Amino acid sequence: MQGIGVQAALNHEGEHEHEGAETDAEGKDHREPFHVDGSLTNEGGSSGPWPSRCDADLMRAHGLSHTEFLALMFLSEAPDRTLRISDLAAVCQQSLSAISRTVGRLENAGLVRREQAPHDARSYNAVLTDQGLARLEEAWPTHLDSVRRYFLSNLQGIDLRALADSLQRMAAQQ
Repeated sequence: MQGIGVQAALNHEGEHEHEGAETDAEGKDHREPFHVDGSLTNEGGSSGPWPSRCDADLMRAHGLSHTEFLALMFLSEAPDRTLRISDLAAVCQQSLSAISRTVGRLENAGLVRREQAPHDARSYNAVLTDQGLARLEEAWPTHLDSVRRYFLSNLQGIDLRALADSLQRMAAQQ
């Protein structure tokens, strides 16, 4: 099954449409191409209040923190829904100990399981379970609504397609 990342969400036409969407000549909404993971910062180096608001929305509606949501999302997009714990830490921008605690919470909830890496007895993989994928799919609309409300709605007058392209180019340079 394909992951539930931003591009996967865009492939489901009409499922996430909302009033005030910025659309091109083909009627496509170009707000969603942003991968909003809380890593954007303001002039003071703080990510500002919008990530904590997204976190609160996910926690209230689905019992997931934003970090847990991101871990599930990245696992959903990985081959066989599996990533080494250290690779999951890197994509979630967390330390190894922090992601281990996150994976532990997800594992206790039955959303992820840990397996010893087949080719390296010293490392472990995180594997998204069917229950974890179902929870991610339930939480996805809440996440998109939060990103729209707290982040994208503040980008009025900006060419969102050009911004998305720029962000994708920047991400590719890392």
